[in-house]
Parts: sequence; structure tokens; C-alpha cells
Amino acid sequence: GMAGGGLPPELLLAPRAAWVVLLGLTGAWVGKHLGGVALGAGDGADTARLFNWHPVLMTLAYGGLMTEGLLAFRGHPLVVVFAGPQDQRAAAKRLHGALHGLSAACIALGLLAVFQSHNLKRPKPIPNLYSAHSFLGLAAVALFGLQALAGFWAYALQAASPERRRALLPVHRALGYCAWALGIVALATGIQEKQGFSMGDDPYAPSVRIAGLVLLALAATFVTTSLVVLLPGFRTTGDQGGAAKKGQLLDNGGAAA
Repeated sequence: GMAGGGLPPELLLAPRAAWVVLLGLTGAWVGKHLGGVALGAGDGADTARLFNWHPVLMTLAYGGLMTEGLLAFRGHPLVVVFAGPQDQRAAAKRLHGALHGLSAACIALGLLAVFQSHNLKRPKPIPNLYSAHSFLGLAAVALFGLQALAGFWAYALQAASPERRRALLPVHRALGYCAWALGIVALATGIQEKQGFSMGDDPYAPSVRIAGLVLLALAATFVTTSLVVLLPGFRTTGDQGGAAKKGQLLDNGGAAA
């Protein structure tokens, strides 16, 4: 129930529906309209299918895995279903760490794909890091990397004292949200850039239109996830008497961190 005006649990379904549609549309766009993916560069004359791993992996990282990582402390289904009432907080932290570890792997492979597809292109390699999207993407990856290292150091290794961890938590939470949001913006500029390249052939082609739908799903993912993460309803369930047991899972001021 919605004790004390908390958020309806159905709201937790919205970001999941949005990112599943986002990944589905991205897969359809890349698979059907951009020629699919390939691991090698062949003879290097056309490295487009090697490049295509880049949008797939980056959307999976920022749109799917990292989105779930942000939602790990908000009554995540995996935590609620599989962890006992006493272990919810620890389980949420493990899930949060694992999802960001998977995100990091996808980001590394996604960067490898774009650099390799540029460098292996024949007869002339494509330059790296020339566009607004490149610079924004690097900023998003850098902020994610700093967040991941700081989080791993302070919370997984527990190298910081409990007081320091408590003090760091609001900073970690705010910067983490910014790192994810920056990634969403970088995805949007990348989709726009790729759409611009496809427009060269036919500005009204279905491949141009589906890119618009991908952006719409990205916007839906951003809005629904932000609502769940930023609205206080899920976080404060623990302060409302009846649901106090659940409070350990949620970040009541970081006291349990």
C-alpha cells in the first residue's frame, strides 16, 4: 500500500517498460536498418558492422544496466524477492555494484568497437574524437569511471570510515545520477549523429524514422527513472511506521550504508 503518501509500486514498472522498449528499438534499428553487428573488420573496406556494437553496448550500459543500478535501492524486485528482510540493504548494495561492473564492461567494449571501427577502416582510417558526441561521451564515461572507483573504494572495500561513508553518500548519489544523465544525453547525441549520417542516403527512410522512436524511448527511460530515483516516496517508506522493517533497504539518510 501507499503508506503515508509513498509512491505507488506500479511506478517501479515504468522505467523497466521504457528501457526494454529502448533496447528493443535499438536492436531493431541496428539489426534491420544499419546492417547488424560483426566482430571483425573483414578487409577493412567497411567497418560499419563492427561500429554497430557501439550503439548496442552503450545503450545496454547506460539505458539498461545502469538504469537498474540506480534503481537497486528503490525496492528492486530482485532484492525484495530473493533477500530476507534483514539482508535487503546488503543485497541492494551487491546488486548495485554488480550492475555497475557489467556496465563498465559494456562501456569498455563499446569504446573498443568505435575506436577499432575507425582505426581499421581502409583505405583511409576515420579520425577519432571529432564530434560533439565524442566529447560528451568521453565526459560521461569519465564521470562514470570516477564514480565507480570512488564507490568501489568507499563502499565495497569499505576503505572509508563509517562517518566518511555517510558523509559521502549524498555526494555519491547526486554525482551518480549526473553520470547516468550525462550518459543518456551522450546517447541522444550519438543517435542524432548516426541519424544524420543515414539521412545522406534518403532523409525520409524508415531508418531515419526509427532513430526518432529510439530517442522517444530514451526520453521515457530518463523521465520514469528520474521520477523513481528523485521523488522521496520510495526512500522514506521506512519512516512511516508500518513499513519500518523495509527501511533497512532504503537509504534513510544513509544511516544504514
